[in-house]
Parts: sequence; structure tokens; C-alpha cells
Amino acid sequence: MDPFYRVLTINCPNCGIHLVRVAQTAHLDFAVCPSCMAAGVYEEVVGDPARLTARYALPEAVKEFVSRLDRQ
Repeated sequence: MDPFYRVLTINCPNCGIHLVRVAQTAHLDFAVCPSCMAAGVYEEVVGDPARLTARYALPEAVKEFVSRLDRQ
């Protein structure tokens, strides 16, 4: 089963694409750019999009899921 996700109105400061919120667990959501894969903890990124990190250590399942979204 795919995780819950929602397209956000916040744009990636690196490439300008809308970020995606991905719920990994009941206690941790990520904000991810489906284009450049910059990511961060959702609550931190909402407050400051500059907190996105190019090489954020996302779980492999989340990376694969977001990659599939980008290809749709």
C-alpha cells in the first residue's frame, strides 16, 4: 500500500516545483521535491522551505514512491 501524500502549495527553492507531503509513519511526515528529491521533515520545511536538504536520508520506500509520482 502506498503512503498518504498530498501536493503542497510550497515550491522547492531549488527548482520551483510544488513539494509533496509524504506520511511515512503516524509521527513523521516528509516534504519532498519530486523533481530534484530535496527533502526534509515536513514541520520544519513548512516553516522554512530553505530547510530542504539535497541529500536527505529518506527511506528507500519513500524515494521509490516519490519517483513514481514524478513519472505520472
